[in-house]
Amino acid sequence: MFKTLLASLGIGSARIDLVLDRDEVIMGEKVTGQLYVYGGNVKQEIEGLSVDLRLQSHHAKTAQEMEETVCTIEVTDEEFTLRPGVEMKFPFSFVCPYTLPISSINTKYYFMSNLEIDNGIDAKDRDFIKIKPAGPIEQFLEGMYELGMELKWEGLSGKEDEYLQMFQFRPTDWLKGQADEIIFWYDTVKSKKELRGFFEFDGQFAGEGGDLADFLNLDESSGAFVFTREQLATRESAAETIRAHLKRHLKGLKV
Repeated sequence: MFKTLLASLGIGSARIDLVLDRDEVIMGEKVTGQLYVYGGNVKQEIEGLSVDLRLQSHHAKTAQEMEETVCTIEVTDEEFTLRPGVEMKFPFSFVCPYTLPISSINTKYYFMSNLEIDNGIDAKDRDFIKIKPAGPIEQFLEGMYELGMELKWEGLSGKEDEYLQMFQFRPTDWLKGQADEIIFWYDTVKSKKELRGFFEFDGQFAGEGGDLADFLNLDESSGAFVFTREQLATRESAAETIRAHLKRHLKGLKV
């Protein structure tokens, strides 16, 4: 009876451990693993077993921390009895969609495993996973690096299937001395076939009027962009596509 009471308080209760085959996954690929369930000191009734994919990031406009559940993977919804000292193993798999923001400076992901215990404290386990880019977003980033852009900050706006991911770059080669920063926002939902969004350009004014121009935001420009998969086919073609786009929209650039 005393052990049962302690288990209901989470002491000597069942526990879980998600063991992933790898701790990173490319967009569109499957991540697999095993979910282990270990019996505690007493028999317990299990009502379900699931894994949440959780997202942590910063809001792109306010920089406030944000955290939410992206999706829930049901491992089993069948009730079963977990006896003391018994080990059980369940296969786990998850296909990473193309619609998610990628892991970056602020955007992180982890799996939260949930063991639902009848009349007890549910067991939890947390395992971080890195979501790596593929397709247009991967080649866009490669193109920016090819142009000598350094990624300084990153964040999100929106939620669930409506994310915009923002990347803030600082020029270290091309546009160095002409731009403080270049910001690209892209729609993650459409990123499998193309990259669509808008950009913001913060230039640098030389001379006595520079401080005033910066204060009045006269040196800022913005616009929309659509880059196709073909335009972003390689690192080199992506760089030329981005360069040509910025040159068209920012006539004052000395490039």
